[in-house]
Amino acid sequence: QGDAPYNKFCGALDFVLGELSKLIIKDGEGATKFVTIKVTGAKSDSDARELARFISTSSLLKCALFGEDPNWGRVAAKAGSAGINFRIDSLNIYLGDKKVLSKGQAINIDSKKLKDLFKKKEIDITVNIGIGTGEAVCYTADLSYEYVKINAEYE
Repeated sequence: QGDAPYNKFCGALDFVLGELSKLIIKDGEGATKFVTIKVTGAKSDSDARELARFISTSSLLKCALFGEDPNWGRVAAKAGSAGINFRIDSLNIYLGDKKVLSKGQAINIDSKKLKDLFKKKEIDITVNIGIGTGEAVCYTADLSYEYVKINAEYE
């Protein structure tokens, strides 16, 4: 596996698959927001991947994204209920580049800036649990009226 052409191919394949996964999310039924959930500071990449996926499936978070409500508490609650062992006093959450939770303590930040961030079509959420070097990224979308309508009428 130290073969340069093989490594080059694997890098290109990773890139293409990553781009395709982003396009699938962006093309989702009724999706209006593309969201990147990044988990860092986990005990392992596997734990980070599990936590990122768990957060990305939160219906409450997806509704907040659609409603442009920067409710970082929904991120924290989902992280805390994921079954990944970490201490609240090591938890940091960022909405975009704005740190909203530092070592388990809320940061007083201009809510207008956060609301503006959630008006964007692409939103980044980073959760650092501060116990290791594991990291992972997961993509998701919001939960819009259109998504519910399409799937409620599905036959």
